[in-house]
Amino acid sequence: MRTKFSLFCLFVALCATLAHAKLNDWHFQAVSVRSHIFESLRPKGNPEVIKECGSVVTKPYGQLEQVYKRGQVAADTTCTWKLRAPANHRINIISVGFDLSDSHSDTPIDYDSAKNSGVSLYNSEEAGEGLMTTFYTSPKEHGSSGFVNSISSQENMVVEVKYHDNINYDTQYIKIKYEFLPVDKMQELLSKYH
Repeated sequence: MRTKFSLFCLFVALCATLAHAKLNDWHFQAVSVRSHIFESLRPKGNPEVIKECGSVVTKPYGQLEQVYKRGQVAADTTCTWKLRAPANHRINIISVGFDLSDSHSDTPIDYDSAKNSGVSLYNSEEAGEGLMTTFYTSPKEHGSSGFVNSISSQENMVVEVKYHDNINYDTQYIKIKYEFLPVDKMQELLSKYH
């Protein structure tokens, strides 16, 4: 009887721990405010997942992904993708998402003085030139928000993730969804919304 009770207590404690971890997980997504306009141009099905850093990306619809574990990657490590659309196309970033999990703190500390991972979009062929915008993993923001500067002015864009260990979370999952858009059809759809 005592063994069954001990097993029951262990099971309850495990469930409580898992539930607590899920409650402390943090998710944030920034979505381009214009991406819904282009849904009719978007391929059906799921985007192709691309994980390899340093890739030159020519797939027309995809999701760039990186998973970082605390202590397994040096601070300031970067992962860069060079997006290359065909002639007469532009690149639209549909969304940028951060999922933080495996919390080891009941009370997250102040993030004002903390370095956080970031995603930068560059309207150029190389990182560091033509910065469009940067997103950071800041749990001060929850849920989702919109952003405007999502479309390249040329056939090239660079997406760069700069990694930092997070103070309260052991795992960071970063994902960037993108699409290539034909300029003529894109402009036609945009003109309907102005």
